[in-house]
Amino acid sequence: MVLIQTCAIVGLSFGFIAGSGSVTPTDLAAQLNLHESVSAAADETSWQVLAPPLRALAASPDTQEPLTPQSIWPGMADWKAVSAWAQSGSGLGKAIEIAAKRPSFGLKYGRESVEAGDVELNLFVDLGQPDDRLLLPTFPYLEVMRRMATWTVAETYRLAEAGKAEAGLTLMLDELMVLRKLADREFQEEKQTAIHMINEGLEVFRGVMYRYLKDLSPAFLKQLAYVEIGSLRPSRVSLFMPENDRLLCQALLANAFDHSLGTPDIVEFPAVFTDVQTADRPLQRFGARNRWESLRLQHDSLETSNERLHLIFDDWWRRWRSDDMTQMGSLILDQQSQFELLNVGRFAAIDSVIHDMKELFTARARLLVEVNATATAAGIAGYKQERGVYPKEMRIAFGITLDKPFAVDDYALIADGYRPWFVYRYISKRRELDVGKTRVWLEPETGLLYSAGRDGMDGLGKLHVDEQGRGDLIIWPPPIELVREQHGTAAKD
Repeated sequence: MVLIQTCAIVGLSFGFIAGSGSVTPTDLAAQLNLHESVSAAADETSWQVLAPPLRALAASPDTQEPLTPQSIWPGMADWKAVSAWAQSGSGLGKAIEIAAKRPSFGLKYGRESVEAGDVELNLFVDLGQPDDRLLLPTFPYLEVMRRMATWTVAETYRLAEAGKAEAGLTLMLDELMVLRKLADREFQEEKQTAIHMINEGLEVFRGVMYRYLKDLSPAFLKQLAYVEIGSLRPSRVSLFMPENDRLLCQALLANAFDHSLGTPDIVEFPAVFTDVQTADRPLQRFGARNRWESLRLQHDSLETSNERLHLIFDDWWRRWRSDDMTQMGSLILDQQSQFELLNVGRFAAIDSVIHDMKELFTARARLLVEVNATATAAGIAGYKQERGVYPKEMRIAFGITLDKPFAVDDYALIADGYRPWFVYRYISKRRELDVGKTRVWLEPETGLLYSAGRDGMDGLGKLHVDEQGRGDLIIWPPPIELVREQHGTAAKD
């Protein structure tokens, strides 16, 4: 359904490209707001219920270190102020609970699509002034969503400290569901930011689960392992590649070309793409203008540029939906992408508007791992709570507290036509684990769960993956919690 609708929007976009008039922010917003992640009735959207408490949410307190979801915990120096901030925004918690059940995110594109006060509060997507020149979009509301994620972690810990760990984790799970709806938005920056926030959130989720494990019932953990966390997992038919960047590029090309000749317009081409290049660097306008005057002379035609744009996105679509466990999928993914083959002289306009999606593909791959890792960790923890001990082998927990399909490690190298499970080791004697430059210790009778990481090399779970990509991705116990327990601070890089 989403793919059909996306194709329909692309088809409609040709209508306004074919005309000789310029495409305004209002014109583009009208096209973008047709997408099902935006077009639902207001009372069916997450945004409708989130907006009021987000308007009222106080600024986060000043802290010794920048306040992020990863920096918050009850042992931090400024915990009292952070906890008070979380409590002051308690109305947001109920809104997140309701928003998690709505079918779509719902924030419309364009300044004219939101209340005037919301522009001042950064609760909007900016395509430019409604009837002025179309600009590259900015997404001020994403900073507000980051603040919401930070508040959620603070409130989760506050509830857990008050003996309500299950309520705190339920709130956090609802917030992750809201972010999953945000990930259905159609600009690359929106989708990528949402996925990164979910990945970070799942890491924090495991930390809270570990710290307050004694307060969590086996039934609660089993529900997490079998149902709740798995609902965040994307598939090739449920999390689509972003298409709005293609529509934006089409509109900018339409504004920059002489439609009667199909060539770059003498005035508009350098004007449009100077604005694109210098949107956040106004002091570079003079040099940029000269550059685009020169590029105009060698740039390909409007027709060829649109053909190349569609070729790039069609290639990304094939990659997005390819399964590297199949021979055809591996063949597609091993080839250079059409974006990498782009001639940046002949198609400089395209190169200035769209960006390689490698990082988005990487983030999606990490999301698959994080969801499975968190569900598996919940299952292992549930076994510990139910039986009083960690299982000697992971397979012992299958069908008891752990759903076998979630134990698959999407980072693992394919062997014999399938992906192996995460690595699980029952620790029989005290041993070390290095987290960056900080050493922590694993006590006997601990269950150690990890992924061998993208390199597929099993380091026996002795080094948590560092900035150079060395080591294993330790899932359980959460490395950050071990460092906090044993050192009272964050790990040293």
